[in-house]
Amino acid sequence: MTVEVLSGKVFLLITGASQGIGRQIAVTFSEHLAKGSKLLLLARNEAGLKETADKIPKHVEVAFHGVDLAGATADVLS
Repeated sequence: MTVEVLSGKVFLLITGASQGIGRQIAVTFSEHLAKGSKLLLLARNEAGLKETADKIPKHVEVAFHGVDLAGATADVLS
């Protein structure tokens, strides 16, 4: 994927964002997002998500939620 895809305002959801590759993807992609873009971070470890959110540039609106998607069903996700 090229950076041009992220040039306008976008909504980006990243799972596994509390550590490792997921965290690095969130931080790296957020550096290329336009002002006003929205980033939603999901993972089981909410404390780790907070750490990731703190690394996101201020021009990106970031929200995070601790959730385990491994056994999720439609009623849990609604």
